Amino acid sequence: MLTIVGPGRIGRALARLAADQDVDARLLGRGEPIEDGAGPIVVCTRADDVAAVIDVCPRPDDLVFLQNGALFPWLRERGLGDCTQGQLWLAVPSIDATPQAGAESVLVGRHAPGLAYLLCRAGLPARVLSGPEVFPDEVAAKLLWLSVFGVLGDLHRETVLASVARRDDVGALVAELVPVCAAGLGSALAVDATVARLCAYSLAVGSWRAGVKEWRWRDGWLQATARSHALATPLHDAACARLGVPG
Repeated sequence: MLTIVGPGRIGRALARLAADQDVDARLLGRGEPIEDGAGPIVVCTRADDVAAVIDVCPRPDDLVFLQNGALFPWLRERGLGDCTQGQLWLAVPSIDATPQAGAESVLVGRHAPGLAYLLCRAGLPARVLSGPEVFPDEVAAKLLWLSVFGVLGDLHRETVLASVARRDDVGALVAELVPVCAAGLGSALAVDATVARLCAYSLAVGSWRAGVKEWRWRDGWLQATARSHALATPLHDAACARLGVPG
């Protein structure tokens, strides 16, 4: 039994994939009771709503977290660091739209093989990571894509495809924020390779319009982590100030 919490774009897409493959799945809204049985409980809510799901979950070991942003340090603090987690490198432009793979999604944890199989059977590349120690790099890469292309998208009111043309700006922001991710997540990303990876993903999902969202877990986390480690991030700070966030 596959339980999916969160009937948004990702949750509904996963429920459709399960139905297409004759997988028994139940899609729940936030606050609906979770059965005390077996099988993965895939949390597809916004990051701010994850705590409410955890609080009512009868079997936390079966939780699967697919949120973007710097969620996993918080999960470790809650004693849930060993739960299955994933980074989805795909786009679902709107409710009930067909998922568009931009790169290979990655998962780690006890339920990772089954979910990777579900995605791959639907034509969405996915793999199970060799171990949890490499997951921080994936979190950091997706966080950087969301932040860099988010601020550029909002500043210039453009799609991620258009922002790729600003490769110098992308590179400067990535170079500034990679040390922040290293300090806060324990990641070890190389700047040039990361820039190339993020631009390739943007080319693959070019019509997506990124923006600054979920402040606590993304750009706000980067700002707070930079300040706590005395790391200068003038470009990112200036972009957020121009956008008037978080205020």
